Amino acid sequence: MTTHAFRHEPRSTLSDQQRAKLFLERGGRCHRCTRKIMHGEKWFDEHVHSLGTGGGNDWRNRDLTCINCFPLKNAEDAGKQAKVRELAVSHIIPPSQRQKKGKGWKWKKVGMKYDWEKRRYVPIE
Repeated sequence: MTTHAFRHEPRSTLSDQQRAKLFLERGGRCHRCTRKIMHGEKWFDEHVHSLGTGGGNDWRNRDLTCINCFPLKNAEDAGKQAKVRELAVSHIIPPSQRQKKGKGWKWKKVGMKYDWEKRRYVPIE
């Protein structure tokens, strides 16, 4: 399994029969909080190791995630993917070709306000 920071294999969807099989094999429990998923409750078949960080579509990498844990899992995966991409950029793209962070933005400073006439930040009186 090779990991690429900007390309990964496409997500494959499971059929209804495969989803039922996954539910039964995993005991109907969320893999994050281990809570039993009740009848009629919404759940997701999730990649334990996300595709963006090198995971695959194989059966061992699939598990159940309840509706409560799903947003947290996605947020963690997005953070991991951002770190992988940042690391790849720092090793692949030469410093002279990288975008400068915060370039063109004027961030508000503590104890300052923007004076539109002078077009700059001035101390608050």
